[in-house]
Amino acid sequence: MINTSNVGMATVDAAWPHYSSGLNEELFLYAVVCTPTLREAGPTILTVEPGVNSSKVERLRPYTEYTAQVIALVKIYPGGEISFKGSAEAYFKTDEGGK
Repeated sequence: MINTSNVGMATVDAAWPHYSSGLNEELFLYAVVCTPTLREAGPTILTVEPGVNSSKVERLRPYTEYTAQVIALVKIYPGGEISFKGSAEAYFKTDEGGK
């Protein structure tokens, strides 16, 4: 589950638990994806190194409802295929502009 806090006009703090890799897996990247709920714009995607479990997401739209999810990008061995492990979604609304 991703947790959101300190929501501003164009930013939100996101935090998530560490992904525990399974046998023959290697975590190599997190992607924090914030998508406007009404799809009035494309998603904002922030990539984060595997040792980091929180970050500030910027460049969001003011007064907009978002769905947030963290995705662990995992390499599967042997072969090196990429697997995407998505968290449960969280919802937040950015502050209104000009206030």
